[in-house]
Amino acid sequence: MRILVVDDDNATRICLAKILEHAGEVVSVSNGADALNVLSKALDEGRPFGLVCMDIKMPHLDGLEALKALRALEAKHNVLAGQEAKVVMVSSCDDTGSVCDAYFHGLADGFVKKPLRMAIFRDELSRMGLFLP
Repeated sequence: MRILVVDDDNATRICLAKILEHAGEVVSVSNGADALNVLSKALDEGRPFGLVCMDIKMPHLDGLEALKALRALEAKHNVLAGQEAKVVMVSSCDDTGSVCDAYFHGLADGFVKKPLRMAIFRDELSRMGLFLP
């Protein structure tokens, strides 16, 4: 599985990459704009990401806007229902309103609060049907 980690905090990117490295190919970027470039290229090449872990508050393009754009890219590329990337929003608790917006609009599949706790992250992925080795 291809995994994209999107977070402006370098420590979080490193932590998530380390946690996910045994689950597949991990690519990480520091903002939503870069994420969309990577996601678009992956779809163009027919090598989509199966999992995206994305922060909400980021420079250049926040996570919620990037998530909306990701879903639009998938629709443009005729990604079939059920084949879309699973998206886990990874964020601090002070922006739960944005997390709620992502859920209510049916865009995000999961949420994990920072600071990351391995057991909670594993449980959330498992709930989504994804399992870490």
